[in-house]
Amino acid sequence: MRMLEQYAFEVIVVDGGSCDQTVAIAQKFGVGVVHSPIARRSLQMTVGAAQAGGESLCYLHCDTIVPDDAIAVITQTLVNPKIACGGFISIMRGNETTRWLTSIHNSLKTYYAPLLFRPRLFFFQGLRILFGDQVMFCRRQDFVDCDGFDSSLEIMEEADLCIRLSERGRI
Repeated sequence: MRMLEQYAFEVIVVDGGSCDQTVAIAQKFGVGVVHSPIARRSLQMTVGAAQAGGESLCYLHCDTIVPDDAIAVITQTLVNPKIACGGFISIMRGNETTRWLTSIHNSLKTYYAPLLFRPRLFFFQGLRILFGDQVMFCRRQDFVDCDGFDSSLEIMEEADLCIRLSERGRI
């Protein structure tokens, strides 16, 4: 949150009843917390999108590290009307070390998952699929036009959104 609040116009933390220090940390940095009625990421992200006022939406876990120029990269990427969605590969860290194998796997699965499950979209539209441990961003209008996250999904909500967003442009 430290880096994002320097650059982002708005930071929204949606808590689904976590037992960790998410709410306390957000409040420490002066970030408001919205409470989701159900602890389901798809619903929490939908609740956050409804609260957001910007033209671009960016989703990430509170423990995700993003580059210092994340907002500039998001803005520059979404200027291209042929791109519907983008993301950063998360660097996953543990208590004492960075989890490099998990981080590398997160990068590789954006390619092999669509190759295995949506080969036509992978080969002909260059589909990449982003997952929950990755940063994901898109234009608000594209998000709304494709009905956003399917709040009934308990898993794979980002992959589902990527497939639907791929009809609007590249991922």
